[in-house]
Amino acid sequence: LVRSTGRVLKLSQSGISPQQRFTFFDQVHTTGMDIPQHSGARAVVTLGKDMVWRDYAQGAFRMRGIGKGQTVSLLLIPEVQGLMCRQLAKAGSSRRPLTPAECAAGPRSTITGAAGERQPLRLEDVAAWLVVNSMKSETTQYDQLCTQNLANVWRRNAFKELMGGYHHFRVKEDDARKFILDSLGHAFLSAKLGTCSRQAFEGKMVALYFGAESEGGTQAFTQAVGMQLTQALRAAHAHFSDTLEVIFVSSSGSAEWFTDEFAEMPWLAVPFSHTARRKLLRETFDIQAVDQHAVVLLDDEGKTITRDGARLIQLAAAWEAADKAHEARLKDSQHEMEMRDREKKVLAREERRIKPLVTVAEAAVGRLSKLDAAGVAEIAAFGQVPQLPPEVRQVVGRASAALARALESVRGLTQDQQDQLAAVKAPSAGLRALGEVLCQLWSLKPDWTTFLHKVLAGPNLAARVARVDSVPPSAARHVGKYAAAAGGVEGSHASAAALTREGGAAAGALHAWAVALSSFAEAQDEARNASDKASASSVMRLACQCVCDMMGLDAVDDIEALVFVAATAEQAARDAAAAGEELDDAAAAVEDEAEGDSGSLERVQSKLMRMRQFAGILERDIRSSSTNVAPLLDQARTYGTAINPAMASHFESVCRNPGVIEGDEVARDAFAFALGAIDAADPATAKDKDDGAAAKEPLGVRVKALVGFVNERINPAQFGVFVQRLQELAGEPDQQRMRMEEWPRLVQLSTALNHATNGQAGRNTMQTYPAVQALANWAKSLGSYLEAYGELVRKKGQLDAVRAEAAAAQKALDEDLSQAISAESASLPAEVDPLALRAVRKQLRNRGQTGVPRAALIAALQRTLNAEDDAADLLKHLPVARRALQVISDPGRLGEVPANHILPRQLRKLTSEVRSGDLLPHSVAAGRRLREAMVEATKRQRAVDKARRVAEKERREKEAAQKEADKLLREEAEAKRKAEEKARREAEGKEAEEDEDEDEDEDE
Repeated sequence: LVRSTGRVLKLSQSGISPQQRFTFFDQVHTTGMDIPQHSGARAVVTLGKDMVWRDYAQGAFRMRGIGKGQTVSLLLIPEVQGLMCRQLAKAGSSRRPLTPAECAAGPRSTITGAAGERQPLRLEDVAAWLVVNSMKSETTQYDQLCTQNLANVWRRNAFKELMGGYHHFRVKEDDARKFILDSLGHAFLSAKLGTCSRQAFEGKMVALYFGAESEGGTQAFTQAVGMQLTQALRAAHAHFSDTLEVIFVSSSGSAEWFTDEFAEMPWLAVPFSHTARRKLLRETFDIQAVDQHAVVLLDDEGKTITRDGARLIQLAAAWEAADKAHEARLKDSQHEMEMRDREKKVLAREERRIKPLVTVAEAAVGRLSKLDAAGVAEIAAFGQVPQLPPEVRQVVGRASAALARALESVRGLTQDQQDQLAAVKAPSAGLRALGEVLCQLWSLKPDWTTFLHKVLAGPNLAARVARVDSVPPSAARHVGKYAAAAGGVEGSHASAAALTREGGAAAGALHAWAVALSSFAEAQDEARNASDKASASSVMRLACQCVCDMMGLDAVDDIEALVFVAATAEQAARDAAAAGEELDDAAAAVEDEAEGDSGSLERVQSKLMRMRQFAGILERDIRSSSTNVAPLLDQARTYGTAINPAMASHFESVCRNPGVIEGDEVARDAFAFALGAIDAADPATAKDKDDGAAAKEPLGVRVKALVGFVNERINPAQFGVFVQRLQELAGEPDQQRMRMEEWPRLVQLSTALNHATNGQAGRNTMQTYPAVQALANWAKSLGSYLEAYGELVRKKGQLDAVRAEAAAAQKALDEDLSQAISAESASLPAEVDPLALRAVRKQLRNRGQTGVPRAALIAALQRTLNAEDDAADLLKHLPVARRALQVISDPGRLGEVPANHILPRQLRKLTSEVRSGDLLPHSVAAGRRLREAMVEATKRQRAVDKARRVAEKERREKEAAQKEADKLLREEAEAKRKAEEKARREAEGKEAEEDEDEDEDEDE
């Protein structure tokens, strides 16, 4: 605890060494509290009159190092010392009680012993006294416990006697029922019938519903059973309406809540105005909680069945709902079993129908596996890039070169050349057609105004032109007509010269670029048509497309291009395997290298984007500030007009009271602002200000000289000059006459003047002196304008700096990008754009698709003619395409494709492709041949099955005959055994009879 501040700190943060710490323990905290002390610490223990040995030991042992450097001192007050000696004497000690003088002398005084000598107190005496106190405390506790036990004897007997005679005191059942019925009363409310009597529920059970505004303690039970009490009561009332009636007893003190709740209840209610009845019913059934629902059930005679009817009714309703849900689940389960049986029958029928088709499919796969090398090569040629005719390649090359030259011309345009074209307000028909065509290339409204504001005036025209690598379908017809009217690339020089004379170099460059772009698009279309003609036959293409659709490429539009990319990826994998490295490692190395090259460019681009965003924010702020500055200047002009020669008398009255100018805060700041503004606008005063001559003169003297106050009067000519100078200051829109270094001081004076005029003293001054009021209003408005205009100037300077920095960053970025593109273009085919390669690689990296070979990227851009999005879409399906290529290269592997992996949409597309187009006749013929082969195979299989059945029958007949013969042999052997056994028994009987006869003869 810090003594000076009263703040509590941790010991480790207090900065106090252990030797300087002081710890205080009260008696409560001597047990269980352990605070480490210094090894040489000393403790002081005090004893009270009721102290026992245990408490003393707990307090002393807060010092954990007793006997190891730590010590304990014992302090006794004289009263405790005297008490100790007296009690020890009573206990048989040789010490006598102390006299008052000896008690006053302190605990260390000596005591006369038995021999009359003086003896000091010893620790043994303290310990003996503490033990005596402990014995006294335990004796007192024992006496109290005995007293309590004795009291419980008669209490227990009295309670037993009372419980045994309870039947003598309890209320008779008839009286209790009568009291309950009387408490219910005779008047009730019904939402349907209005007022009704007790006859409405004669002979019925009654449920007294004590409703509350909140559920209170019943909320947990309601959540457990999943049934609201009101919902359960409605169900019970509807189900047992002939034998049960519910009576609502409101526990709320709000009549509006009672009216709203009871309006939706189908049962009776005790009127809200019968407060005494409602209170009596709550007291009768001991309903204490007013925020808890309760239900009391009564039989038809008024006898209480239970007071916990709410739980019973909720449980019953929940059980009924659960029972209904169980029955519904049983019905659903039975229905599902029936549906399953029907599906089993359908499945068996479909299996019988599919079995012949499986045979046909196996036969087709068998024929595919037996194809010769020429047939496999014809199938494997699907997706390969056909060789274009030389003349087509020349046309594409010339168009590409012309487009590159036109693009370089556009990139070489300066801002002045673009501004020269933008200055044309009434263009000719040719120039207007150029603007409309360029607008259509960016999907804009085709007119000259849109071209100026959206195309030409936008930032970085050359970069936006470079990103246009194809003609949109919506603009293809208009661009083609424009290029045809210009005579193509070769004939466009004359029209370009005419446009250059009218709109400058920018018009000629954009015209050449538009014509070259149209020619390049036409060359691409011609190359695409030639490629289609040189590719595989339509039947083979359709067949291979069906295979690819079955493998999961049904969503790909250009399957041939995708298969070509997959073939390129497979070739790259084989090359990597031949070089002894994994394809994924090689692709990762290429990606890491490209990512490292583009990392710095992306950082520069990010910085450039942030600077452009900040420049946009500054531009918006400047426009907003410009809008806000104009009203402030108009206000300053208005207040400046109010100061005119007619106010000379008012200024004269102010000058005649010098105390107002220098003593009043409003007048002082207003005149100081006027002097500072006039001095800032006068170059001649700058030197005087530097010399400090003006600052030495009092403010009143300078003000009088300013307004022309001489000989207790104002000179009209000098005052007119003062008024003119004030109005000139408020009339300059840019305030170029006032030195900008003086603006902060003037703004500070204006802010102080605003605070001064808001006070009561300032308002009184302005009411007394109209000249001060007019000058203060002018100074405040002009100061606000200077503050806003100064902020505007600062933002404009900041905007210029940001634009300059952005231009420098853009220049550096263009140079770095040009170097990177040049380095990467050296290893790329001529028709592949390095920027497109970087963009596609970035899209794949953002999508999480890694390990794509660089050769596959190049192939995708070649097939899509550098269309970045199309190439990325192709590469998205590359893994599936590689599996499809393996099947196309080895048609016998079609049998390994699981039929259940084909999705319904793939099957529908496959069926439609097989049944339409050029593939249909071939499909029909192949199906006929396969069916004939299936019929022959079925006949052979039937013959084999018949022979197998005949052989099986003969085998079973032989086995039956053998079994019959074995049975006859067993029966003959059993009969023979029985006959032998019978003969043996007869022989033994005869021998026994003969022996008996011999015995009888011997006896006789």
